[in-house]
Order: sequence, then structure tokens, then C-alpha cells
Amino acid sequence: MKNEKNQSFMKGAFILIIANAIVKLIGAAFKIPLTYLMHEEGMALFTTSYTMYTWLFIVATAGIPVAISRMISEARAKSNYGEVKKIFSVSFRLLAIIGIAGSCILFFGAEFFAEKMDNPDAKLGIMAISPAMLFVSFMSAYRGFFQGHQDMYPTAFSEVSEALGKLLIG
Repeated sequence: MKNEKNQSFMKGAFILIIANAIVKLIGAAFKIPLTYLMHEEGMALFTTSYTMYTWLFIVATAGIPVAISRMISEARAKSNYGEVKKIFSVSFRLLAIIGIAGSCILFFGAEFFAEKMDNPDAKLGIMAISPAMLFVSFMSAYRGFFQGHQDMYPTAFSEVSEALGKLLIG
């Protein structure tokens, strides 16, 4: 049983390492051409917007998927599947509230944040990226759920999809 758990952990870790490498490559494919297309002023606006999103994202979701996965894993180990469902339901609602609040803070506070970062022209960029908070919050709930089931494929797929979405939409 312990050897089986070790193999499962190693397989999951390997899947996430591969996904992370793909995400890094996609990120490079995004930022390098973007720099040439947008030049210095455009990149300043982009960086200001993305920095605000990143800070709020970290505050809103840091550690939550890990906590969800741990609680779900513990409930599954006890064969308490009703508890698994309840954990996911509560965490999904909590992250929905966090996502809505984060999106609203970014959207309605865009002017304030842009001015505080000495880049008032970044207001529209911050407003444009604000809905991403909601979607990332939902994905965090699902990532924690699937990780709690020791299934890393959905997490890896969502990370790569998110990076591809940034590349294509960006």
C-alpha cells in the first residue's frame, strides 16, 4: 500500500512538473512577442495591471486549494463521501464570494490602484483583467477537489489551459 501511494505521489508530481514546464514555455511565448508589439509604454500598462491582479490573486487564493485537497483527502480516507461533497460545496461558495469580491475590488478600484502605482493610464487594463479573479477562484476550488482525489490531470490541464487562454486572449 505504501509503495502504491509513493507511485501515485510520484506520478502526480511528474504530471504537475510537466504542466508547469509547459506553462513556463507558454508564458515566454506570450511575454517575448508582447514586449515587441507593445513597446515600453504598453508594457508598463500591462505590468501595472497584471501586478494588481497577481497581488489580489495571491491574497484571495493562497493556500486554499491545498487546504481543500487535504480536507477532501482526509474525508476520502475515512470513506466519508458526504463530507467530501460538503467540503467542496462550502469551498466553492467561499471561493465564489472571494472571486466576486476580488473582481469588484479590481474593477471598481482600478482608478485608485492605477494612481497608487503611479500609472493612471493602467486603469482600463486593471478593469479588463478583473473578471479573471472570478474564474481563477472557481478553478481553485476544482483544483483542490481533484488534488484531494489524487487526480492531478485536471489541475495540470487547467494550468495549461489558463496559460493558453492568457496567450490567445492577451
